Amino acid sequence: MAATAPVRVVASDSRGAPSERSSLDWAKRVQDAHQKRSPEEWSRVLKQLDSAREVERQSRKAKAVKKHAIRSRALAAEGLRQMSMAPASEHMAVQTRWQSAQYESTRHREMECEALDRAADVVLADEESDEDNAMVQTAQLMGAEGGAAGLHALGNEGLTDAAPRRPTGGVDELLKQLRTEPTDETECAAKFMLY
Repeated sequence: MAATAPVRVVASDSRGAPSERSSLDWAKRVQDAHQKRSPEEWSRVLKQLDSAREVERQSRKAKAVKKHAIRSRALAAEGLRQMSMAPASEHMAVQTRWQSAQYESTRHREMECEALDRAADVVLADEESDEDNAMVQTAQLMGAEGGAAGLHALGNEGLTDAAPRRPTGGVDELLKQLRTEPTDETECAAKFMLY
């Protein structure tokens, strides 16, 4: 039969928080364990920690680029949707909204990557909240139908891992407009500027 380590009971106050004495005991045990490590062990641990931080930083940068790509895809599709519903005379206004929203999305991605480059330690922040704010801002600038949720759905259409890779209705329908060159000069210029 294998021996088990003794179970330590931590004293707590009436609110369930550890007592000051138990906290001091814990801190003493941690300090003792750290003092027993050799300089080589400390060096190895610090290298592992730095490596883990860099992996996390690069992972977050990749996520920022992916989120920007999804927003860009959604903005292009939303721009085409708006152009398909508007007279040719309004296509430049749609293109201007798209350009403004695209600029904001790019700026957000650059700020996120720069912040990660400057950070000594990658602080775990609420990434979902940050992404939600970026999507809301770009949806407002674009005047997207369905707001941020609609733009997010449009950007992710056909990209989910659970869904089989097949042509999607919404984006494919919008892309059909590009298969034939527009006859109106303004419409042609506005659609070309989306790229």
